[in-house]
Amino acid sequence: MEKPATHPTSGHQGWHFRGRPLGLMLILGYKTVWGIFEVGAGLLAFFSSRLIMNELIEDPQDMFLTWLLAHAHVDTSGLRKIGIFVVIVGITNLILAAGMWYRSWKIRNVMLVFFAAVTAYGLFHLTEKPTVPNAAFVLIDLLITFYLWRLLPKHLVADTQTQLGAPGGSD
Repeated sequence: MEKPATHPTSGHQGWHFRGRPLGLMLILGYKTVWGIFEVGAGLLAFFSSRLIMNELIEDPQDMFLTWLLAHAHVDTSGLRKIGIFVVIVGITNLILAAGMWYRSWKIRNVMLVFFAAVTAYGLFHLTEKPTVPNAAFVLIDLLITFYLWRLLPKHLVADTQTQLGAPGGSD
């Protein structure tokens, strides 16, 4: 990790990693980890429906699976749809992280709208069901939204000014 230094064009000082601000790297790590987790969970949900059906065909009296299906309020076709949706969300997170790695203004704007919407929903959900984990996730989303809105543009402008003509420099 590079030590704090004043950026040559913006005068902005801060920690950088591989030429990118530390705040951006933390967001990219967050989005990448959640994206991988969501793809894995979605695939597990998608393929578990087939495993559940095969197990029930093999043993229709299976008490655990019968209890699980009765209390989960999700049938196996619904589980497959949920799995596909979660995989799509995970892939979208990975695409957003990759776009931000290349300092894309378009992806930054998409992420800003996405996190603003997620934050608004989180605040609404927090009023309905206030818990410490919900509050923590809303706080993280608020910080990311603020960073994308107010702090990252300073870095992107500075980077595009120093990398004129470089691939992935600006959109």
